[in-house]
Amino acid sequence: MGELVERGSCDFVKDYAAVLPMEIISSLLGVPDEDRVAVRERVDISLTREPGNPVPPPAAMQAMADTSRYFTDLIEEKRRRPKEDLISQLLAAEIEDDDGGKRKLTQQELLGFAGLVAGGGNETVTKLLGSAIVLFSRNPEAHAEMVNDPFRIPDGVEEALRYWPPSHIQGRSATRDVELHGCVIPKGSRVLLLTAAACRDEREFEDPDRFDMDREIPIQLALGHGVHKCLGSYLARLEASVAFEEFFERIPNYEVDEENCKRVHMTNVAGYASVPIRW
Repeated sequence: MGELVERGSCDFVKDYAAVLPMEIISSLLGVPDEDRVAVRERVDISLTREPGNPVPPPAAMQAMADTSRYFTDLIEEKRRRPKEDLISQLLAAEIEDDDGGKRKLTQQELLGFAGLVAGGGNETVTKLLGSAIVLFSRNPEAHAEMVNDPFRIPDGVEEALRYWPPSHIQGRSATRDVELHGCVIPKGSRVLLLTAAACRDEREFEDPDRFDMDREIPIQLALGHGVHKCLGSYLARLEASVAFEEFFERIPNYEVDEENCKRVHMTNVAGYASVPIRW
């Protein structure tokens, strides 16, 4: 952080926001230091889409295959030499099957979990931090409050989650017929949940397009709800709060070069790929 401060400028996403989540998630999973940047880059590429085209481009398909291959090898390494990490713990874990017996997780379940945590843990927090630094710049009074009182930072993070949720949309399948607002969603239908729109619903939030750290948020839909609530929701909040506490302590005042900010083109992840700032 000291070296970053001395530079006087940086790309907030590439130099700061992407680094913290990568280190934390990789450490939890047991990804070696020398592999962490490559894993994050593959995840980035696998989620990237061409504007106007929902079909994964060849580079994304290759990145998915490379990520799967990497975690396959890592799981086998942990099977041979387990350590104090999530993958090793999952290899040793037993779950109850449908017949009431005990079984180990399958290879596919292990791969799915590793990929989910690597993707979800890295991308969403990175996008939250990048979006929040822009929002704080656009709302100087809120920014000043957080600089002067770090205990206000979690409130800023919570409102940034609502205002620009990192995951804008989710796909779900209806397990039964559901009637909402006079319309029946048949069992088996695929449903697209517009989370970002729900977070700006004027029936729930007064003046929803205003950034307000004092706002009451009964349900933080940016992190899901019920059985679909993000399993890393508390970790994500903590990461973001600590990241801004450390940043504001060393760089209390900054300017965002919004003309040169660049947004990502991804599946259901929204945010910035680049946020140039100076101080």
